[in-house]
Amino acid sequence: MSETADVVVVGGGVVGCSAAYHLAEAGAGRVLLLERAGSVGTGSTGACAGGFRFQFSSRINVELSLASVPMIVGFSETHGLPLDVVQDGYLFLIRDEAALLGFAASAEMQRSMGVDARVLEPAEAADLAPGIAVEGLVGATFCPQDGIADPSGLTHGYATVARRAGA
Repeated sequence: MSETADVVVVGGGVVGCSAAYHLAEAGAGRVLLLERAGSVGTGSTGACAGGFRFQFSSRINVELSLASVPMIVGFSETHGLPLDVVQDGYLFLIRDEAALLGFAASAEMQRSMGVDARVLEPAEAADLAPGIAVEGLVGATFCPQDGIADPSGLTHGYATVARRAGA
């Protein structure tokens, strides 16, 4: 192994492996990823559920999702590696009128950015998720573009394509 690197990425979770790949692919020079564990994806990435979403209350978080979710959803097609991805939406149940106003304002902002964010009546939420208790609900929000991806598969996939790119 060489004694030098142009870029050192510390941490082999999904973000570190993705950063190493994107830096190497962009021609940043010799990219070295350091991970204290015996393999990548064993820290907080290994403990996460792998959810991704567009339903955020801040514009910057929605912008980050607009940039990153297509990379997750298109990972297999782009890199030729398998990745389990399911986009069946996130449903947020709301029991407080003031909170509903905030969620509705966020959904309006999300829609202005091209996200299919919906504000639902309690009965509409029950239609989406049969069996939920609607007593006390004042509304809900739903975005069918939200979903889950296998965090281990994505991390190891980015580690693989990072090595292919020279990291």
